[in-house]
Amino acid sequence: MSNELFTEVCEEQQQMVVGGTSIYDYINTNYYQELTAFNFTVASGPNGSYVTQQFANQTIDTSAYKNFLLNPYGGYYDDLDS
Repeated sequence: MSNELFTEVCEEQQQMVVGGTSIYDYINTNYYQELTAFNFTVASGPNGSYVTQQFANQTIDTSAYKNFLLNPYGGYYDDLDS
């Protein structure tokens, strides 16, 4: 019975074992809300004078961003290890 302790593997196989692939995953989300409401009523005397005023405002600002890159540096850092 014969066992080989060392076996030659190509560079691609070595990178798979060593972990030669890097992952860049960036996630960002934002939310903003502004709500303004204004209601006003004024009255006077015996069947005279009256003011009614209403005002409303609503702003919603939202965004989302996702960036996923597999091996984002294109092997740039692989050369620095040697």
